[in-house]
Amino acid sequence: MLSNGLSLLKIRKVFTRPDQIAALLLFVLLIGLGFMAWQWRYQARVILSNLGYGLASYYLATNQVATAANVLQTSLDINLESARAYNDLGYIYYRRGRPHEAWSAFVQATEADPTFSTAYNNLGLSYLQTGQLDPARQALQQAITFNPENASAWLNLGIGEQRAGRSQEAIRAYRSALRLDPRLTVAQVNLGLIYFAEGNFVEAEQYLTTSLQSQPNLSRLRIFRGAIALHQGDQDRAWQEFQAVQPDLDHDPLLHFYLGLWYEMAEMQEPAQEEFNKVLALNPNGELAVLVQSHLTVLTMSKVDNKPLSTE
Repeated sequence: MLSNGLSLLKIRKVFTRPDQIAALLLFVLLIGLGFMAWQWRYQARVILSNLGYGLASYYLATNQVATAANVLQTSLDINLESARAYNDLGYIYYRRGRPHEAWSAFVQATEADPTFSTAYNNLGLSYLQTGQLDPARQALQQAITFNPENASAWLNLGIGEQRAGRSQEAIRAYRSALRLDPRLTVAQVNLGLIYFAEGNFVEAEQYLTTSLQSQPNLSRLRIFRGAIALHQGDQDRAWQEFQAVQPDLDHDPLLHFYLGLWYEMAEMQEPAQEEFNKVLALNPNGELAVLVQSHLTVLTMSKVDNKPLSTE
């Protein structure tokens, strides 16, 4: 308090005339107005940027993608720190099949806001699209770190782990996604397929059935349910599943592969051979074709081994 008083006395000694005091007050006022203008300039940039973001969201909702991209770019010209605008711009690039531009925008979104979970999730998804599984995993784990309730990030992490062959990690990620959002059919389907591949048919059928209940148009899942019935020795139920989808999926080699196995179990060799031939015709270079060829080779060898010895 004492030092402030001495300073005030000194000012009074220097500025003695009324015009000098008025000039001083005007100078202080101008400084204050300048500071306020600078502050309001920043606020105005933020307000205008947010208005642009809202307008772009409307254009996205009405599928006017090109217009939304232009509005977002304008918002970024006004406020380069807008993480949301960068994120949405990346989303537009992603939808338009421009993964490099999408990746760049998502990176800028994470730089503008290093805790922006949605941007990290989208960055991970862009890495997945280009097959970069390790960077995708890192980005998605960041998304989950900043928001453990981000169901989409858990789902995408599961997809990445499944593609990398880490089945148990994928199962944990998919289960976490479903805990947060039970409507994620992709997680249910992929869990069912993982369990099917592992031979855990009880869990597989549970998830495949739940998926079909929520998405009846996923008729191909009935082929897997039929395959499970075959593995369990229930030929009648397997036949019902296969026949339910045959009109729509007659072009699917997987259906004909399991139909071939069904006929074999019923000891009907000719129709079994016809179904296997359809697999080879529909997908001559695929994994199923290789499997069928190996299967037929084994059958041929077993027939040779089982021929009765000549007595002549």
